[in-house]
Amino acid sequence: MRRLLPALIFALLVPAPPLRAATPTLPLEAIRPGMTGSGRTVFEGGKVEEFGVEILGVLKDAVGPQQDLILARLHGEKVEYTGVVSGMSGSPIYIDGKLIGALSYRIGTFAKEPIAGITPIADMMRLTGSSASAAGAERAPDLLGRLLQGSGGSDGGAASS
Repeated sequence: MRRLLPALIFALLVPAPPLRAATPTLPLEAIRPGMTGSGRTVFEGGKVEEFGVEILGVLKDAVGPQQDLILARLHGEKVEYTGVVSGMSGSPIYIDGKLIGALSYRIGTFAKEPIAGITPIADMMRLTGSSASAAGAERAPDLLGRLLQGSGGSDGGAASS
C-alpha cells in the first residue's frame, strides 16, 4: 500500500493532457458535385500539408454492397504534379470543417490526373460500431490530432477544422 500511495498522489496532481473535441462529420447524403474542401497529408518528412478537393460525385455501391465511394479531383501544386500516390491513403478529407471521409483510391492505373476515391466516414464508423447520423450530429474521433499530439508534432491544431 505504501508503494501505491506516491503513485496515486502523482496521478492526482499531474494534469492529464487536454482532450480534443471530436471532429464533426458531414453525411454522405449532403455531399454534392461541385462542393469544395480540403485534405491533409504528409508529402515529405513529418509536416502535415493541405491540398484542395473538388467533389465530382458519389458512386453508390461502387466498392461493394452498401459501400459507396466519393469521387473527387484534388488541387494543389504537389498533387497536380504527382497525382494520387499510395502514401496518401487515409488522408482525412473535409468540407466546411466537417469530415467526409478518407482518401482511399487512385482512379486510373497509370493516371497522373489527381482523381481520387474517398471512403465515406459513415462506412468507416460502421466498422467501429458507431453510426453517423443523417443530421451529421455524430462526431468522428480526432485520430490525426491524437497522432500529432502523441508524436510531439508542433502542428497540434492542424486536425481541428
